[in-house]
Amino acid sequence: MSKVILIVEDEPDLMEVICLILALDEYVLVPCATVRAFKQELEKQFPDLIILDVRLPDGNGIDICNEMKGHNDFKSDTYYANVGSFRFKKLSKNCADVFIEKPFSIDDFRTRVRMLLAG
Repeated sequence: MSKVILIVEDEPDLMEVICLILALDEYVLVPCATVRAFKQELEKQFPDLIILDVRLPDGNGIDICNEMKGHNDFKSDTYYANVGSFRFKKLSKNCADVFIEKPFSIDDFRTRVRMLLAG
């Protein structure tokens, strides 16, 4: 069964690039442009990986990540990758398992996603 990746990115061009990159590995991709859409998707399914932007039109990815990390359902079963424009040193230690700064290398991005999904 294919791994499900929930992608939260509000920039349409970047969302398209991320989806094209990850489609090469045949994941099930669920794109969301807002925090609201993201939360609605979480009610429908439990993803194997969440790629979460930092700056969103209706929320802050760091806050969302911290909130999810504090929830029992997400503590050990889900891995997170943040794609954003903040530097790693500005993130909370309890936030993302991986932080990828924009712009990113396609090869590095795919490698990190594979690593996280391998557990």
